[in-house]
Amino acid sequence: MPHKGPHISISPDFVVNRILRVNQQDFEGWPESVRRLAIEIAQELFLVAYNPFIDAETAKNSVKTRFQEASFALAHHYANSIGEGITMFWSAHEAEVAFRAQLIA
Repeated sequence: MPHKGPHISISPDFVVNRILRVNQQDFEGWPESVRRLAIEIAQELFLVAYNPFIDAETAKNSVKTRFQEASFALAHHYANSIGEGITMFWSAHEAEVAFRAQLIA
């Protein structure tokens, strides 16, 4: 099946660690389907963090919808780890946007 998400030339494990704050050693032991979900979500959030032309609200809604649909099928540990990572990402992103606005003002 062709890859439908963004092409990012950084290791998927690194992106998941950097964006969702999931330990790489733990991540290696996750089931393939859970790893794939975490990678897809982390790559989409990575684009928001490093590409100012990406609409953050669109990405936020996309990630929220994808995670909510998939979270019911995930074991509690995996859903918690990914969900907490998403929450931490948006919190940091919003703080950075506010800081940028403050600098410009």
